[in-house]
Amino acid sequence: MQVKTNALTNTTLLAEYLELDATADASILGLCINSATAFIEGYTKRYFKEESRVQEILNPNKSVAILKAYPISSVASVIDEGGNSLEYKIKSKSAGIVEFTQLVEGSRVEITYTGGYVINFSDDNANKLPFDLMNLCNEIAGRIYNKRKSQGISSESMEGQNINWEKDLTPEMKAILEKYKNKTFF
Repeated sequence: MQVKTNALTNTTLLAEYLELDATADASILGLCINSATAFIEGYTKRYFKEESRVQEILNPNKSVAILKAYPISSVASVIDEGGNSLEYKIKSKSAGIVEFTQLVEGSRVEITYTGGYVINFSDDNANKLPFDLMNLCNEIAGRIYNKRKSQGISSESMEGQNINWEKDLTPEMKAILEKYKNKTFF
């Protein structure tokens, strides 16, 4: 399977992590990477790849909005449901917080912005994805890869040795996920 452009690792890095030949199982590794990336984005309720996005904020009863892709590179526009441009300022680029400097009327606001991390695995200097996220994706994708032939089995015994498969995320994995979780507290 082709690795998606928003992937938080690539087949070469995952193969190195698993001590495999990257070409041997590239399709399966791609599927594992895409699944792990989707899990991480779903858990954290945010997007990590830098892209231009349009985000709709429903019932903006507060003076701020937290965007789903951050850090924010730029905000192109903030428009209310009547098509009127709203004044705003970026309160925090790193946390993705945009503050409205005028009263918001109506039930929705549309924000067009560029946010997320530059992901470029072919150039270490250009790649801005945090290493802990990249490694977490390798860990989760590695678990998916290793468990693919033993789904539903919680433990195995062979030649006097027991293997207990971990079901849940480790505390370290959870800590990383919580660190990047979108905290909508306004």
